[in-house]
Amino acid sequence: RAQLAQEQQDAVARSAAGVAAGPDAPLEAPAAGGGGGLRNRKKLPKPRWLKVNATSGESLANYQRLRETVKGLGLATVCEEARCPNIGECWGGGKDGTATATIMIMGDTCTRACRFCAIKTSRAPPPLDPEEPRKVAQAVTEWGLDYVVLTSVDRDELADQGANHFADTVRFLKKYSKEKNA
Repeated sequence: RAQLAQEQQDAVARSAAGVAAGPDAPLEAPAAGGGGGLRNRKKLPKPRWLKVNATSGESLANYQRLRETVKGLGLATVCEEARCPNIGECWGGGKDGTATATIMIMGDTCTRACRFCAIKTSRAPPPLDPEEPRKVAQAVTEWGLDYVVLTSVDRDELADQGANHFADTVRFLKKYSKEKNA
């Protein structure tokens, strides 16, 4: 852990030193023999804590199963829409085998345009899918995941901002869960 923390601190220091070169400039270190300038610098490897391991084996199979269900039912996940780099680890089960997914209800288009977010935006998004609550419950019960997180886009154009749609989704989840466990 101490080595990992040191690598993180070193990366931050190198990044701060390279700010003058611009945000898209690669992190570089002086080449042997000194001499200034960017031409005499070599690229440093990315720190271990920044790298994401490829999904393989049983984790890959679980990831593919979840992805096929999401696509097949026409559902949206914040994992895909926001282009999360950790999707393989979460959907696949990661190091500890605990698989999780974050379902995004009320479509894939938000009525707000937050600068930090990669979700599509529109002032007039497509209408809600009335079958989505049932589809979400079906997918979640089929997956048998350890955790499922429900989130949603903002739907400011709706009178209730989608509260009834959210409630319907929870009702279907409880119903399907109860049927599966009976």
